[in-house]
Amino acid sequence: MKRILVFAVALLVGSGAIAQTKQRIEKAADLPRFTYPVSGTVEQMVRDDKLFNAFAADLRRDTESVLAKYEIADKSM
Repeated sequence: MKRILVFAVALLVGSGAIAQTKQRIEKAADLPRFTYPVSGTVEQMVRDDKLFNAFAADLRRDTESVLAKYEIADKSM
């Protein structure tokens, strides 16, 4: 039991040291830019599940990476 408690405390202390602070973003111009290739028309991409799902997966990956790496200051709140 004592070993588990020591391990849990060490894990909590170690995770704080490993966690990196997020880069603060003050304005939209500071955010990274992403581009996505579209073959054919946008209408074709939206109607074709395979093309749209590939696009959506790329968009989700990039959006989640921005949310994980950056602290976005929301001045409206």
